Amino acid sequence: MSYRSREQLISDFLSLEALYPSLVSHEVFGKSVQGRDLYVFRIGNPNGGKVMFDGACHGNERLTSEVLYFYAEWLLTSSEPAAKDILKRNWTIIVPIVNMDGFPTVRKNANGVDLNRNFDWNWDGEATTGGGVSDDPNSPVYRGPYPLSEPETRAYKELWRKYMPKHYLNMHTGAPQQIWYVRWPTQKDKEYVLGVYDKYKALAQQMGQPVYPISEDGGTGNFNSTPYHQLGIYGWSCELYPQVGANPPYSEVPSVLQQWLPFFITLSMECPPPHPPPTTYPPLTGPLEIWSFPIVTWLGTLFPTIRHRAEIILTNIKERWKASIQGKG
Repeated sequence: MSYRSREQLISDFLSLEALYPSLVSHEVFGKSVQGRDLYVFRIGNPNGGKVMFDGACHGNERLTSEVLYFYAEWLLTSSEPAAKDILKRNWTIIVPIVNMDGFPTVRKNANGVDLNRNFDWNWDGEATTGGGVSDDPNSPVYRGPYPLSEPETRAYKELWRKYMPKHYLNMHTGAPQQIWYVRWPTQKDKEYVLGVYDKYKALAQQMGQPVYPISEDGGTGNFNSTPYHQLGIYGWSCELYPQVGANPPYSEVPSVLQQWLPFFITLSMECPPPHPPPTTYPPLTGPLEIWSFPIVTWLGTLFPTIRHRAEIILTNIKERWKASIQGKG
């Protein structure tokens, strides 16, 4: 076999749906600049914990899309306990090709915008990783004329909002293998994601696979950090294969999946099926029989995601303020 075309790859995902109609479904969640459909595939239990993966936000990084197909096939056909467990307890959400117009040879979209710089979180900030960011349309890291200028990023933001996975992985290739967690997390969330990484390390060692290093993301307007700061989703990104222009010989794709399978499994295991605890209300007190403790605490009890997002927003403001002070100094 060889690397598949855009049409063949989507066709093969649809074939998996035809073979496993009770386990696989899809929808078209938007259109590209040139009017191509943007596909998302859902695998496993719709009532399970949601975990999300995508590939080819840079259209020339076609390895990412192939790895996602092999991962979907592994979930559906493998007799390994991990595959069966994920299929039962998770709803795995896969966007095999984000940049449909650029795939398989062009990094940017049809408008010449790097989709991984075009989101509206910290769009006008400075990037310290991933080759930086630019206002020059000729640059490979051109952020676009304004935030969310591209139909792909607008559609993708709505996709995050619709599915709200707990963990989300945006995949790349062409740089040394690396895992990135979100930029400027709260201290609590940083401790959590580093704990997730420790679980990945243990599983990779158990499975006899390499352990890749981890760093804080330094991007701006990107897929990794935007869903975290705006929606409370734990965003991750990774570099699958180290060589520049890195789409290795097709025969190596299964081994690339095996190397990264511990990380995919770990993220899935961190997304358990939702079991919301019963809401408990404090006793009514006072002459008017109202709750006597602060309303913020009450809201935090009933809506923990509000508190989580507030913590993220405050941390983001603090870090941007610190960065501006350091820049002036």
